[in-house]
Amino acid sequence: TTERAQLSYRLTGPWRGEAFGVELERIELFAPEISVHLTPEGPSLGVLDPLIAEFRSRPTRPDAVSPDVIVHDGRLQVDHEGGQALIHADAELRQGILVRLSGRLAPTRLMLDDVILDLGEARVGLVTREGRVSASLVAALGSGQLGEMAVGPGTLSVAINAPYPDLNAPLGPGPITAVANLRAASLARGGDTARAVTASASFKGLASGDLDRLALQGRSAARVDIGSGQFAGARFAGLVGSAQSDDLVWRRGPAGGLSARVRLGVQ
Repeated sequence: TTERAQLSYRLTGPWRGEAFGVELERIELFAPEISVHLTPEGPSLGVLDPLIAEFRSRPTRPDAVSPDVIVHDGRLQVDHEGGQALIHADAELRQGILVRLSGRLAPTRLMLDDVILDLGEARVGLVTREGRVSASLVAALGSGQLGEMAVGPGTLSVAINAPYPDLNAPLGPGPITAVANLRAASLARGGDTARAVTASASFKGLASGDLDRLALQGRSAARVDIGSGQFAGARFAGLVGSAQSDDLVWRRGPAGGLSARVRLGVQ
């Protein structure tokens, strides 16, 4: 649904090498509301799925141009494995490509394999240029779970640059870069605890496969600064750790896992 929609048309004719007619050129949507359910088969719009499938099955004219779509104060509700995410955003699509998105994400829980993050309100952004997409997220972190490690409150930021996704690969073919930064009041695993933690990680390489069998291969680096903590009963302060790998391979799925030759450093 939408509060208001504004449609713009253009005339076609021989002066543009086209037949006489009228073509939809631009759609502006004001405060639209869209609900999406993420399923193992991909995103679902519920009762709209059959209509979308029928529309995609129709042949398109070789010279057909998709209308520009401008969204003002859109509301996107996404039902996912961890619960529900609500995004308020402005967005712009040109020739079927999402070229701009800027908005805020309401508090939600994100879950991926053994990673659980309880996020506070977040800012999300996306820009597409020359076939590549840059996306970012900056969020307050209430708590989290990284495998067996519990993460205390803090902040999280993630930025990624990758080829614009197609229907078969969520990150598209080609190189990708990603950077993540975490500030957490504490990290804990068993009886070991780290406090006042600042961590950063980067990746540059290639992605392949769909979301269920996503694979990453490339170079990675990570650094962790710990204000104080306790490990195996011993207390420490001012610890800095680093790790680098030139051949990291990570695969998701039944036969997935992580392999890498890693260079470690401690100060």
